[in-house]
Amino acid sequence: MAKKKTQGKKHKFKYVEPTSNLGTVAPQANAGISDGAQSRIRQVAAVGGAPSRDFSYVGRDLRRISILLLSLVVLELVLWYLFSHTGLGNAVYNLVQA
Repeated sequence: MAKKKTQGKKHKFKYVEPTSNLGTVAPQANAGISDGAQSRIRQVAAVGGAPSRDFSYVGRDLRRISILLLSLVVLELVLWYLFSHTGLGNAVYNLVQA
């Protein structure tokens, strides 16, 4: 019987990079990367290759969510007032019913 060739590693993970190449990204490779991602790359490179967790985006996301929530509540209150206290509600009801 023929012997099987043994392979080094069975799996090659897509997102694993050597730590020595973290700070050596070519400038033309950064063209499609956002500013936030570039700053995270610089932070990781500055630490010496040890990845650090960056949660600075959480505050921005919470602010965006709260603005969206507030605008939807204001829109709901405006529509409620228009439909219940003006003739717009009856007009829309009669339009839909016809």
